[in-house]
Amino acid sequence: MAAEYTSILHNLKQRNLVAYREDCRPSGPQHDLVWQCCIYVQRVNTPLRNVVSADATEVSFEHQAGSRKEARRHAARNVLYAIHYYEAGQEDVLTPAGKFASQPAGNGPPGN
Repeated sequence: MAAEYTSILHNLKQRNLVAYREDCRPSGPQHDLVWQCCIYVQRVNTPLRNVVSADATEVSFEHQAGSRKEARRHAARNVLYAIHYYEAGQEDVLTPAGKFASQPAGNGPPGN
C-alpha cells in the first residue's frame, strides 16, 4: 500500500516541523478537467532539511493530475523528498531525520 503523502505532510505541519499552504485548482473543459495542486512551503524546522532560502518567503512544489487527490498526493510527495523526509531516489525509505520526524509527538531524541 502506498504511503499517504498528504497525511504525512499534514502530520508534520501539526507537529510544527513544516509550515505550508496549498492551492488546488481545476482547469480545462468540464469533461476533461486537469487539477493543478501547488504546495507553498514557508518554513521547515530541524531535523528536516530547510528548502526555503533566506531571501525567499516560500518555495512551491506543484503537480498536475486528472484528479484533485492525485495532484495533492504527488505535490506532497515532492515536498517530502525535498525536505529529506524520504531518501532521494528510494521509494518511501525514511532518512534519519524522517525517522525522527515520524515518531509520535513528545518522543525526543535519546537522552532527552
